[in-house]
Amino acid sequence: MVEPDQLAAARRRFPVGDHVTGRVVLIPRPGSIGLLVDLSHERWVAIKARFPIGSVVAAIVTHVFPSNREYVVRFGDCWSALEWDDEAPALGVTGTYSVVRHLEETRRIILAPADSSR
Repeated sequence: MVEPDQLAAARRRFPVGDHVTGRVVLIPRPGSIGLLVDLSHERWVAIKARFPIGSVVAAIVTHVFPSNREYVVRFGDCWSALEWDDEAPALGVTGTYSVVRHLEETRRIILAPADSSR
């Protein structure tokens, strides 16, 4: 779920032919071109320090997936996917979320709504 502007930013930051050090984290389906590479352990450590477990963040709803009752929120330069129970959240709405877990293997931050409005 990469947006076109994110691809453009990645292309500017990592032009074709650049050598980078990282860990391959995903190989797309056959027919796709490219790899997803985790570029920096140091960046993950910095993100965890910036968003420690128990911290509260303001995040904006950027994607809503009715078919599986999930939505994505962006906070700073990070994002997290959540599920909803009652009504789908509206795109563009900013909410308050708590950091409940860091997933080390996939380097993801798990959020939960800090209030009962979601």
